[in-house]
Amino acid sequence: MTENEVNKVIEIAIAEVEWDYPLDYAVAFETVIKALKGIQHYREMDRKLREKYGDCDGLLEMAVEGLCKHPGVDIGSPKKSRLLTDEDVDKWDAYRKLGTVEELTDLMVVISEDSDKCGEDGIDLEFIKNLIELKHYRDIGTLEECQEAMKRWRENNGKES
Repeated sequence: MTENEVNKVIEIAIAEVEWDYPLDYAVAFETVIKALKGIQHYREMDRKLREKYGDCDGLLEMAVEGLCKHPGVDIGSPKKSRLLTDEDVDKWDAYRKLGTVEELTDLMVVISEDSDKCGEDGIDLEFIKNLIELKHYRDIGTLEECQEAMKRWRENNGKES
């Protein structure tokens, strides 16, 4: 008998027991159903691990222990631990290469020193907006690349410059 079949039998029994026996039986049956669902969830996780990494007894337990203990990494007692995808780690590394918020703020103040458009924090926001706009243009391509693309477009569409 599978766990799902057991769940159905117990659900039927709950309906019958509620009329003839104390509420304790119904509560006990509901607790059994909850436990069976937990076991099914556990078995599904174990199945997925075995599919991915092959037969290895205790793999799920080792994975959980490894995540909880952080072997080889001293991170204290974190209250908010998270797993990161490879993409998240790459983004984090890229951000760290830029520097800390304080370092970037100091850099913006130095760059803005000669500007008469600085805010209270000493940073020229107009200058920052121009840098962002420049980055967008660079993402599109160089002036030469743009001119070449326009030339090809005109040739393909029979337009003269």
